[in-house]
Amino acid sequence: MTAKEYLEQMPYLDHSIQYATTQMYNYDEYYKKTYMAGMKIPTRKENAERYKQFVDAFAEAREQEANRIAEDLQLKREIETAVRSLPDPRLRAVLQMHFFEKKTYREIADDLNYSEIYIRKLCKEGLEAIQVPE
Repeated sequence: MTAKEYLEQMPYLDHSIQYATTQMYNYDEYYKKTYMAGMKIPTRKENAERYKQFVDAFAEAREQEANRIAEDLQLKREIETAVRSLPDPRLRAVLQMHFFEKKTYREIADDLNYSEIYIRKLCKEGLEAIQVPE
């Protein structure tokens, strides 16, 4: 994976974390409504087995979302650490603005009072300096 591909994951991670968090909330709300509506444990063996399958599937789906959030948060921290570890504050600022805040080179140049060509050069230098884990 290139440094550019590595950094381009950041906005998608934010979206993925937000989506998974919403899914967990929806699972919790559905479970509460079902439980509060008086869904009792069935007594007949056939119904009891279906109920157990429902509860098991619910718990597994919720656990998968929790694991996805944990993995995405870990990757997000790794990417942020890789950018923060750059020695030059200009490189850090340009990479953060371009990849995390999704600003164009022109917007970054305007914000930092540099030319667009210089911002492109800084971005290239920053990408070459980033340590991408294997």
